[in-house]
Amino acid sequence: MVNDVNGASGQQSSLKSAQAKPAEKAAKSTLQPQSEQNTQPPKQVSVELSAEAKQLQKLQQKASQEPQVDEQKVARIRAALAEGSYSVNPEKIADKLFELESLLR
Repeated sequence: MVNDVNGASGQQSSLKSAQAKPAEKAAKSTLQPQSEQNTQPPKQVSVELSAEAKQLQKLQQKASQEPQVDEQKVARIRAALAEGSYSVNPEKIADKLFELESLLR
């Protein structure tokens, strides 16, 4: 008994290639750039922002113009640390953490 492993008989290899051709065409058509597939001009989409979104944009723009670090406050804290006069108020820290957590809920 002889098994044709390499497909030299031609029947199986031609059958496989015939079956693969439609799949190859489909794969090639999906891989083509969109400009080749669709010759119609792109549709224009119109988007309108809500009042809240517009307000948020204004706030983001204003916040981006502000300095991210209060240099004067940093200088005061550095000076107090260097002098040894900086005191930590654990109750104030806890209150601020609680306030932040309640805003996140």
